[in-house]
Amino acid sequence: MISFLRGVIASLASVVGLAGALLVMLAGAPFWAVGFLTRLSGKIRGGRVPEALPWPELLQFEPEIGWRNRPRVDGYGDAQGVVYRITTDPEGWRGHVALADADVVVLGDSFAFGHATDDDDFFADLIDRPRIKAVGANGYNMVQELLWLERLADGIRGKLVVWLAYYGNDLYENLVPNLLEYRRPFVRESGDVWEVVTEHVSTDPWPFWEESDFPARLGEICSTTLLSLRAFGAARHLIARAATVCREAGATLIVVGVPEGWQLSESGRRRLQERAPDPESFDSGKPDRALGEACARLGVRFVALGRHLTRSDYLGEGHWTPDGNGKVARLVAEWWTEVRRPADGDVGGSTEPRPQRPEVATPIEGGAR
Repeated sequence: MISFLRGVIASLASVVGLAGALLVMLAGAPFWAVGFLTRLSGKIRGGRVPEALPWPELLQFEPEIGWRNRPRVDGYGDAQGVVYRITTDPEGWRGHVALADADVVVLGDSFAFGHATDDDDFFADLIDRPRIKAVGANGYNMVQELLWLERLADGIRGKLVVWLAYYGNDLYENLVPNLLEYRRPFVRESGDVWEVVTEHVSTDPWPFWEESDFPARLGEICSTTLLSLRAFGAARHLIARAATVCREAGATLIVVGVPEGWQLSESGRRRLQERAPDPESFDSGKPDRALGEACARLGVRFVALGRHLTRSDYLGEGHWTPDGNGKVARLVAEWWTEVRRPADGDVGGSTEPRPQRPEVATPIEGGAR
């Protein structure tokens, strides 16, 4: 009898062990599949997954502004494990259209740069008309973008300028003199006057820094807080300066509020609210309203991009998918059609995005943002 019971227990243990092993295999299957597909893609590409350039190798120091994209890059970037193809022109900007030949200039940070987006999926290169030039770099705040707008004023005459203001970190970082160890311009308030500060910008590392909790800062900005008042005050000052530059240059300015991906889902909005210091006053739509009111006072058009995109248009790490890039390209074409002066019989080329290639960016392990 005892032998029989031992046999039954042993059999049950074997069954349980097999079930556990099966569960482990099933749980690991997605990761093994990704690894297999990554290796297969590497072989198709020529034997290995393309090596991404470290962020510092994509940039170079720029006086007053802090940094700029390195000119004539032909390589790959990394976005939290997604490798994407990058090329830059002689000025360091992405896109095959030269600034002088562009109908539209899109100003911004990593969204304008096309972080995590292959050249073939980049919004600025998806349509033939209008001809779009993107002027942006990873990590920029609105102060850096404004300084570029002022430098390029002679080249924007008669063009549409689309300024992307990203809520995820721009509103907060306008007030901060550094990005990690990198120095950059910012705005500060002196009495009732805002001013742009550039004197501290150099190649010397910023001595005191830590990585910011951007969702917590956005939650604070979307609430009734001192940071919220300062952030929107700074943004109004920057938009006013940009409006003056565009008016004097004979260009048309549109400010576009780019939401953080969390703002486009109920669960994401709850997460932001939980991080806010005053959850009762949290309002995810506050940046749209504050920037919209500022633009209305200045006679500048404002577009809330959150009304046109969904959470599925964002990658997991926060930037636009190929579909998101396509939507933005179509919107830019619509805005350009609405504001441009009709030329004599000039209808230009197609404003429909070119067919996107089926190949997608390749996931790799160990990438740092």
